Formats: sequence, structure tokens, C-alpha cells
Amino acid sequence: MRTRYFNPEWIQAMMNEGYSGARYISNKFVSYLWGWQVTSPATVENWMWDEVVNTYIKDQYNIGVDEWLSSGNNAYSMTSITGTLLTAAYNGYWQTDQATLRMVANTWAKMIIENGVACCDCSCGNIAMMEWVTQYINPDLLAQVKSQIYTATGYEGFAPSTPVNPNQPVQPTQPGQPSEPGQSEESASSNAGSTPGELQVSAATTPGDEGSQSSQAHEINPVNQQSSSQNTGMPIVATLAVIALVCLLAVGYFYRGRKQI
Repeated sequence: MRTRYFNPEWIQAMMNEGYSGARYISNKFVSYLWGWQVTSPATVENWMWDEVVNTYIKDQYNIGVDEWLSSGNNAYSMTSITGTLLTAAYNGYWQTDQATLRMVANTWAKMIIENGVACCDCSCGNIAMMEWVTQYINPDLLAQVKSQIYTATGYEGFAPSTPVNPNQPVQPTQPGQPSEPGQSEESASSNAGSTPGELQVSAATTPGDEGSQSSQAHEINPVNQQSSSQNTGMPIVATLAVIALVCLLAVGYFYRGRKQI
């Protein structure tokens, strides 16, 4: 690692290769380092991740590798490198300070904002890590990077918040507050369990009417009582009519029988 991946001469030779050199650094070095970390943790030490930061993000040799990795199509390699570092920290393999985490997280966020997500899990597929890393991103970048991730993943946790429209009426949340113009929640709830005829009476109320709840309840209750009396009265009248008809028929048969005798 010292003679190749952390060697400024080797890095400059990769920089001369353009995008293929950037891809080799991110895919053949940093991604492979993460693979070794997961499959054989004893082979990867904490200082190796520290040197990735010092060499490729802080540019400790002053060869311009950080700017080179952040320009053009190379930016996807920088997204992969910083995302892999964040993944190592999220999983507890890489131990570092808060300032370094913020620097790596903000570099990762800027790359995504300027270029979109990369095709690696570290900027598109690892939702848990990306939610965790938002705590280290500057507030002025957070909304933009969330928007990019939401566009790529459709995950609701990164959905932009909907601005409140002052001209749009807000649904009431307090009890007793009118849910519609001229209609209280109490009358609305009573209408929910009423018959269609009762709803018709309530709907006939003028939209601009600001009557009290008691007056509206008084306006609806007589209809309920009248409807109730009608509903109970009709079966009684019908029953009495049937009984009377049966009695008349019985009397008729009785007199007819006596005439025949």
C-alpha cells in the first residue's frame, strides 16, 4: 500500500490515465479495501482508512488529486471513495473524529449534488447508511442531497418537505373548530351517521352561515324526530289496517253462513 496506493508517483501516473485511472483508484483499491475489511477484518487496520482520507481527499502530497477526482466524470469515483469511507465508519470498522466525518460527508454530498448519485451502494443502495450520514452534512447542502437521493431511490425518508401554501385552507385539528364553512364538527359527525334525508337538510345550510352549534342542532333535530315518528308510525297504521280487514272478512263470512242456514 505504501509503494503503490499511497505513493504520489503512482497516483500521478493514474492521473495521467484520465477516467480509467480514477476508476482504478476507486474500484480496484478503495472498494477492494472494503472487501478485505468485511471478509478478513484483521488484514485491514484503521490507519489505512486514515491514509485514504489524507492522500485522496486532503491531498497531503499537494499533487491536485482531490481536485482531479472531483472534476468531470472522475467525480463518480470521488463519490464512491467518500461513500465507502462513510460505510466503513457507519459499520464501526473505521474509527475517526467528528471533524473528519463531516469533511468526508460534505465532500460526498457535494459530489452527489453536482453530478447525481453513483452506481455504487454507497450513494444509492445503502439507505440506512445514507440516513445516518445526514447528521454530518451541512444544513445548506442537506436539502439538495436529499432531493438527489430521493430522485434516484424514491425513498420517502428523503422526500423534500412540501412548502405550506398560505392561500390553501388548512384542515382543522382542534375539536369544536368548523370543518367546513357554516358547519361544526359536531353537526358533521352527527350527519355521518344520519340518513340521506338528514344529510340533505344539513347540505342545504348556507355556506356562509355562521350560526352556533346549538342552533344548527335545533335545526336538524326536528327533522330527526319527524323522520323517526314517521318511520315508527307507518308500520302501526299498516298493522291496524290489516287487522281491520281481517275482522271485516270474518264478519262477512259469519253473516253469510247464517243466511244459508
